[in-house]
Amino acid sequence: MLGPREDAAAPGVNARLGGYLAGRSDAEHYDSEYKQELYEIDKMLDHEKDEVIEIFESYGLTRSESIPIVDSLAARPKDFADFMMRFELGLEKPKPKRKPDSCGFSLQSVGWPA
Repeated sequence: MLGPREDAAAPGVNARLGGYLAGRSDAEHYDSEYKQELYEIDKMLDHEKDEVIEIFESYGLTRSESIPIVDSLAARPKDFADFMMRFELGLEKPKPKRKPDSCGFSLQSVGWPA
């Protein structure tokens, strides 16, 4: 059972910790997808290039206009993967989150003993 001071602090701690864990999960998902994109670029480059050409065609570029851009991206696998993450998968790199022990307030400020 928690005392009055702990009861007052618990919702804020839970909310901050939940946000941290969600952010960590987002980062883990992004990292997993990024590794998969790098693998596909390495093992199935022609297929990945065709996917990017389709993306450019959806923006009105022709295949012949797209090929030099796609070839340039293919020469830089990390940039290619970044492009695919954003435009194929719709994923943005998560911003770094705070550590759970830096919840944005001090437990002492709500009366928790040091």
